[in-house]
Amino acid sequence: MMKGKMTSGFPWRLILVFSLPILLSGLLQQCYNIADTMIVGRFLKLEALTGMGATWALNYIIIAFCQGAGMGIGIPVSQQYGAGRDKELRRFFYNGMYVAMVLAVFMTGFSVGFCRFMLVLTKTAPSVLNYAYDYIVVIFAGIPFTILFNACFGILMAFGNSKLPSVVMGISTVFNVGLDLLFILILDMGVAGAALATVLSEGGAGIFCFVWLLKKYPILRPEEDEKRLRLSYMGKVVFMSVPMGLQYSVTAIGTVILQTSINELGEVAVAAYSIGSKVKSLFFCPLNAMGSALATFTGQNYGYGDMKRVRRGIRSTIVMGVLYCILVIAVAMTASTVLAGLFVDASESRAGEVIACTAQFIRYIGVFMLLLAVLFPVRYAVQGMGHGDKSLFSGMAEMAARIAMSLWVVPVYGFTAVCISEGVTFLAGILVIVPIAWRISR
Repeated sequence: MMKGKMTSGFPWRLILVFSLPILLSGLLQQCYNIADTMIVGRFLKLEALTGMGATWALNYIIIAFCQGAGMGIGIPVSQQYGAGRDKELRRFFYNGMYVAMVLAVFMTGFSVGFCRFMLVLTKTAPSVLNYAYDYIVVIFAGIPFTILFNACFGILMAFGNSKLPSVVMGISTVFNVGLDLLFILILDMGVAGAALATVLSEGGAGIFCFVWLLKKYPILRPEEDEKRLRLSYMGKVVFMSVPMGLQYSVTAIGTVILQTSINELGEVAVAAYSIGSKVKSLFFCPLNAMGSALATFTGQNYGYGDMKRVRRGIRSTIVMGVLYCILVIAVAMTASTVLAGLFVDASESRAGEVIACTAQFIRYIGVFMLLLAVLFPVRYAVQGMGHGDKSLFSGMAEMAARIAMSLWVVPVYGFTAVCISEGVTFLAGILVIVPIAWRISR
C-alpha cells in the first residue's frame, strides 16, 4: 500500500490517527486567536481592539469562503490518489492551482476595493472605522496566501499527510505571535501590524507547504503536457471547491444575523455569547478534526470505488463523535460555571449575570453536540465524495434556521432562545444532509 493510502485497514483507527494532528492544528489556531486579541487589547487603545473586533463579520464571511474553497481543491486530488490514476491526479493538481490563482485575484480585488464600503454597510461605529479599515484591508490583501495555504493543506491531507500541516501550523502560530509583538510593541504599527503578522505567517506557511509538495511528492512531477491549463478540469475543481467556500460563508451569514439580535439583548447577553462561542469552538475542534479526516478517507475510497468502506467510515466517525460528546456533556453539566468564570473578572459589577448566562449556553451546547456528532461526519463525507454543491444545501438550511430564530424567537424568549438556536440549526442541517448522503452512497 502506498504511503498515506486509506483504502485498507480499520476505518476507525485510520480516521482517529489521521485526525489527531488536525486537532492539534485547530487547538493551536484557537490559542493564537486568543493571544492575538490579548496582545492588541493589552498594548493598544480600547478603540483599536474594538475596531479589530468590528471586522469579525466581514472577516468571517470572506476569509471563510477562501478557506473553504482552498480546502476543496484537494478533493479531486484525493479521489484520483485513491483510484491510483496518477496522470489525472497531476492534471487536477495543476489546474487546481490555476483555479486558486483566479480565486485569489478576484477575491483580493473585490475585498480590498469594497472594504471601506462594506465596513460602513455593516454599521461599523465611526469612532473605530479607521482602526477597522487599517486591520481588515491588510487581511484582505493577504487573501492569496490564505487560499494558497488552505489549498496546500487540502492536497497534503489528500495524500494522507496530516502531520506536516499541523507542524507548519504550530510554527506559524509561534511566528505570528512573535511578529505581533514586533510590529505592535517595537515598530508601533498598531492594528495594521497585527494584520500584517497574520498575513506574513500564513504566507510563509503556504509557500513552504507548496515547495514541500513539489519536492517530496514525485507523483506531482508532470509528464508531457500535464501542466497545461484545461478548462474541463478547472470546471470540475470549481464545482467541488466553490460550493465548499460558499457553505462556510452561508453559515457565517446566519451567525452575523444572530449576533445582531443578541446585541439588542444587552451587554450581558453579548458578553455571555462571546465567551460561550470561544468554549464552543474548543468543544468543536475534535469533531472538526475527525470530519476532516473522514473527508480524506471518503475521497480516497470513493475514488477507489469501495462505497461499502465509505459507509463504514461514516458510521465509525459518528460512533467516535458520540463517545466524545458524552464526555463533553459530562464536563458541560458539572463544570460550566467554572469554565465561564475563567473568562470573567469576578470583581466586575455584572460578573455574576455574565457567568450564569455563559454557563447556561455551555450546558445547552454540551447536549446539542450529539447532533453535531452526526452532522459533521455526514457533511464531510458528502464533500469527500465530490458533492460540495449538495452539502451547500445543508449550510443553507442551517442559515435559514438561524435567521428564523434570530428574527422571531430570540426577541421574544431572550438568551434562552439563543442557546436553543444552536440545536435548531444543527437539526436543520441534519434533516437536509442525511437524505442526500443516503442517496449518493448507495
